[in-house]
Amino acid sequence: MINGRKFHRIQLSAKATVHYLDSCHEGILGSISLGGATINFNGSAMIPQGDECIISVVLDETQPPLRLYARITNSSVYRIGVAFITMDEEKNNILYEMLKKLTHEPETLENEFQLFIALS
Repeated sequence: MINGRKFHRIQLSAKATVHYLDSCHEGILGSISLGGATINFNGSAMIPQGDECIISVVLDETQPPLRLYARITNSSVYRIGVAFITMDEEKNNILYEMLKKLTHEPETLENEFQLFIALS
């Protein structure tokens, strides 16, 4: 999973809900980037690699949860790694602004965001 990353990850602990098929799995966001995230679960989630889901994350308590469409890139019993898919410009900007508040590497994030926009 590490070799496929295009963006640096920001380590944090925030609430996340994974909506998969007809179920919701409550978890904790372990890290997030412009392109994806890792989510840890207290119990078994068993979401297959390659499937799609919706991730709801709370990165800013003053804002409603951000809902992101994602594909499972790595899956184990208690943890998944996801790549974000089908994000429109508004969600890209919201995610970027939230990550700006959390990162210790603002210049790296800015460069990644500019490249991300150019490639979109």
